[in-house]
Amino acid sequence: MAVTTTLPPLTFDRHVVTLRLRAAVRFHFFHGGALKGALCQALGMPTLPPGVVPFACESGRVSFAAGEDYRLGLTLIGPRRPATGRSGRAPNPAGQLRRTVHRSRARATH
Repeated sequence: MAVTTTLPPLTFDRHVVTLRLRAAVRFHFFHGGALKGALCQALGMPTLPPGVVPFACESGRVSFAAGEDYRLGLTLIGPRRPATGRSGRAPNPAGQLRRTVHRSRARATH
């Protein structure tokens, strides 16, 4: 007997965040886990909200000098938004993170 499950329609928003490093740093070859931990700590959350998937774009590179850029990817998964424009958007479970990241980035650049 086959079981059929209907999943709700979802959207996937992908973003690249570029950070400028203040000090030299050395990572493990695969450092996605360290990146996730750093995001949680920076946002003051014990874990990332459902629907937030970080990606270590720089994975494989281990040494960074002070002043270099470090790129990380964020995939935000949430319910499909209606086609009525920004004002008609449905709630996105990752929306709180998006606003928090934006505020944090603004503070870090001053």
